Amino acid sequence: MNRIDGFLWLTISLLAATAHAGGPAALFVDTGPIAISLEGPLAQIAHDDDADPAYRTATLIWKDASGVDVRIPVAVKPRGKSRRRDGACQFPPLRLNFSKSSAAGTPFAELDKVKLVTHCGRLGDSNIAYANRVRLELLLYRVFNRVSPTSLRVRPLDLTYIDTDRDDKRSGVQAGFLIEPEEMLARRVGAEAADVDAIDRDQLEPAQTSLVEVFEYLAGNTDFSMIRGPAGDHCCHNVVLLTTATGVLLPVPYDFDATGVVGAPYAKPAEGLGITNVHQRLYRGYCRPESELDATLAVFREAKADIYGLFRGDDRLDRRTIDKTVEYLDEFYAIIDRPYELKRKVSSRCI
Repeated sequence: MNRIDGFLWLTISLLAATAHAGGPAALFVDTGPIAISLEGPLAQIAHDDDADPAYRTATLIWKDASGVDVRIPVAVKPRGKSRRRDGACQFPPLRLNFSKSSAAGTPFAELDKVKLVTHCGRLGDSNIAYANRVRLELLLYRVFNRVSPTSLRVRPLDLTYIDTDRDDKRSGVQAGFLIEPEEMLARRVGAEAADVDAIDRDQLEPAQTSLVEVFEYLAGNTDFSMIRGPAGDHCCHNVVLLTTATGVLLPVPYDFDATGVVGAPYAKPAEGLGITNVHQRLYRGYCRPESELDATLAVFREAKADIYGLFRGDDRLDRRTIDKTVEYLDEFYAIIDRPYELKRKVSSRCI
């Protein structure tokens, strides 16, 4: 078996194993939006700038099939660093904590702690740009779903916020989405979440790692690390590590607001890379045999129509945003399909 055949065999084996292991929660199987309301002291939650914010009591409201409101108690706190820093987001992303059995009989029955991505603007702000960025980030999760089943699933929400501390309590409908919890992903693919301070790059499973590297290049992301976290934090940075029964580590990317595709106004590239904005692509993959990179690029070429279809087929994005995103994807495919550009911008840039 030659190198490229071996790499493809490993990729296919990994995908087949993860595709059939475990049963994902129904919440993340469906792709359509769920309408909910979140009621609580939302301004207090949003303005909590503590490094380790406390949970506050709130209520998630969901309508059942008969149209009756089902009120589910949840604890809520702000999360994230870049989106909370220097007021980047007036309403930050959240972490929801469901108590045991409180959501029985609802789509949220299997959840414990789950990340909620919000629109970032004020509670009552219906600016289309905020909604577009939420949709683009959600679609990047689905791009990686397309190239690897070892990936975090997402579920869109139509969110109404009810701030119990305000007179004008109810906001308009805002875009948001839930991210599949890491432990749920781990069960689904027959692995466990790894809790490590740092790792060596040779501990990473090469096929999955290469898919992550090329995906981050497609998205225009430099703000990640698969081997260590920020100073003082555990591994890794915007990457989940899963460990298999054989001890191999599978990286799974998340958090795509600082990408060229999303282009959040507060987003900046990682420091010291020589690029000035997130729209400039810079390959941050590890050096590997040419046959292995070719095998990875073949996955992205095969998925091209589906990837474009995710953005072109999203009727919640405006035409200008779709066209701009497709143009950015065109740049990626032009690079990987031209040998000179591929060598100059990818192969020779590996680390």
